[in-house]
Amino acid sequence: NILGTVSQWQREYIAERTAEVLAYKRSKGQRTSRFAPYGFKETPDGKGWVKDRREQAGLKLMRQLRDADNSLRDVGTILYRKGYRGRKGQVLSAKTISKLLLR
Repeated sequence: NILGTVSQWQREYIAERTAEVLAYKRSKGQRTSRFAPYGFKETPDGKGWVKDRREQAGLKLMRQLRDADNSLRDVGTILYRKGYRGRKGQVLSAKTISKLLLR
Protein backbone atom coordinates (compact mmCIF):
# COMPACT_ATOMS: atom_id res chain seq x y z
CA ASN A 1 0.00 0.00 0.00
CA ILE A 2 2.80 2.39 0.82
CA LEU A 3 4.47 1.90 -2.58
CA GLY A 4 1.13 2.50 -4.33
CA THR A 5 0.59 5.70 -2.37
CA VAL A 6 4.10 6.98 -3.12
CA SER A 7 3.69 6.15 -6.82
CA GLN A 8 0.41 8.02 -6.97
CA TRP A 9 1.96 11.04 -5.25
CA GLN A 10 4.82 11.00 -7.78
CA ARG A 11 2.40 10.93 -10.73
CA GLU A 12 0.46 13.86 -9.31
CA TYR A 13 3.66 15.81 -8.63
CA ILE A 14 4.94 15.22 -12.18
CA ALA A 15 1.60 16.30 -13.67
CA GLU A 16 1.59 19.46 -11.55
CA ARG A 17 5.14 20.39 -12.51
CA THR A 18 4.46 19.72 -16.19
CA ALA A 19 1.39 21.97 -16.13
CA GLU A 20 3.40 24.75 -14.47
CA VAL A 21 6.20 24.55 -17.03
CA LEU A 22 3.76 24.57 -19.96
CA ALA A 23 1.94 27.59 -18.54
CA TYR A 24 5.28 29.39 -18.09
CA LYS A 25 6.35 28.62 -21.67
CA ARG A 26 2.98 29.81 -23.03
CA SER A 27 3.32 33.07 -21.09
CA LYS A 28 6.73 33.62 -22.72
CA GLY A 29 5.37 32.87 -26.21
CA GLN A 30 7.39 29.67 -26.53
CA ARG A 31 6.23 26.50 -28.23
CA THR A 32 4.40 23.97 -26.14
CA SER A 33 3.28 21.55 -28.84
CA ARG A 34 4.20 20.36 -32.28
CA PHE A 35 1.59 22.46 -34.09
CA ALA A 36 0.67 26.11 -33.70
CA PRO A 37 -2.85 26.70 -32.36
CA TYR A 38 -5.48 28.00 -34.77
CA GLY A 39 -4.94 31.73 -35.18
CA PHE A 40 -1.15 31.49 -35.00
CA LYS A 41 1.70 30.35 -37.22
CA GLU A 42 5.23 29.24 -36.52
CA THR A 43 7.99 31.85 -36.45
CA PRO A 44 10.72 31.56 -39.10
CA ASP A 45 13.21 30.34 -36.49
CA GLY A 46 10.75 27.66 -35.36
CA LYS A 47 10.96 28.58 -31.70
CA GLY A 48 7.63 30.29 -31.18
CA TRP A 49 4.40 31.51 -32.72
CA VAL A 50 3.09 34.76 -34.12
CA LYS A 51 -0.49 35.74 -34.89
CA ASP A 52 -1.82 34.77 -38.31
CA ARG A 53 -3.94 37.70 -39.52
CA ARG A 54 -6.26 35.58 -41.65
CA GLU A 55 -7.00 33.04 -38.93
CA GLN A 56 -7.35 35.80 -36.30
CA ALA A 57 -9.98 37.46 -38.52
CA GLY A 58 -11.75 34.11 -38.74
CA LEU A 59 -11.73 33.78 -34.95
CA LYS A 60 -13.16 37.29 -34.60
CA LEU A 61 -15.93 36.52 -37.09
CA MET A 62 -16.57 33.22 -35.31
CA ARG A 63 -17.16 35.05 -32.01
CA GLN A 64 -19.43 37.61 -33.70
CA LEU A 65 -21.52 34.90 -35.34
CA ARG A 66 -21.84 32.98 -32.11
CA ASP A 67 -22.81 36.15 -30.21
CA ALA A 68 -25.55 36.64 -32.82
CA ASP A 69 -27.06 33.32 -31.61
CA ASN A 70 -26.01 31.20 -34.59
CA SER A 71 -25.59 27.49 -33.90
CA LEU A 72 -22.07 26.07 -33.95
CA ARG A 73 -22.84 24.17 -37.15
CA ASP A 74 -24.19 27.35 -38.80
CA VAL A 75 -21.07 29.24 -37.73
CA GLY A 76 -18.91 26.60 -39.44
CA THR A 77 -20.97 26.77 -42.62
CA ILE A 78 -20.90 30.57 -42.76
CA LEU A 79 -17.15 30.62 -42.14
CA TYR A 80 -16.62 28.07 -44.91
CA ARG A 81 -18.66 30.13 -47.37
CA LYS A 82 -16.61 33.22 -46.50
CA GLY A 83 -13.36 31.33 -47.15
CA TYR A 84 -12.35 30.51 -43.58
CA ARG A 85 -11.46 26.85 -43.41
CA GLY A 86 -9.51 24.45 -41.29
CA ARG A 87 -5.85 23.98 -42.06
CA LYS A 88 -6.62 21.06 -44.36
CA GLY A 89 -9.30 23.00 -46.24
CA GLN A 90 -12.27 21.47 -44.44
CA VAL A 91 -15.33 23.00 -42.78
CA LEU A 92 -14.60 23.71 -39.13
CA SER A 93 -16.68 21.27 -37.08
CA ALA A 94 -19.01 22.32 -34.28
CA LYS A 95 -16.67 20.63 -31.78
CA THR A 96 -13.63 22.52 -33.09
CA ILE A 97 -15.50 25.83 -33.05
CA SER A 98 -16.63 25.18 -29.50
CA LYS A 99 -13.03 24.55 -28.39
CA LEU A 100 -11.76 27.63 -30.20
CA LEU A 101 -14.39 29.85 -28.58
CA LEU A 102 -13.37 28.67 -25.12
CA ARG A 103 -9.80 29.95 -25.59
